[in-house]
Amino acid sequence: MRYIIVVFSLRNDTLTFYNTIKTKVGFCSIINTPHALSRSCGISVKIPATAIDLSRHLASRISSFKGIYDINPQSNRSQPT
Repeated sequence: MRYIIVVFSLRNDTLTFYNTIKTKVGFCSIINTPHALSRSCGISVKIPATAIDLSRHLASRISSFKGIYDINPQSNRSQPT
């Protein structure tokens, strides 16, 4: 399964987004932000890629939103979406 991670610069905003998206998507988790994206608060939200549109819509309303990244488990790399 393909995943995305949603990155914020403030920890509280990450947790707020997590609580909101969890009720709409079901499966999501809080993960440590990959080192390549470390200009954030240190934690991010991991979500199935099928929820990218909803995630982008909800995250764009939060001022500390930094970006959404596609996680490719085969290459162990993340790319902006």
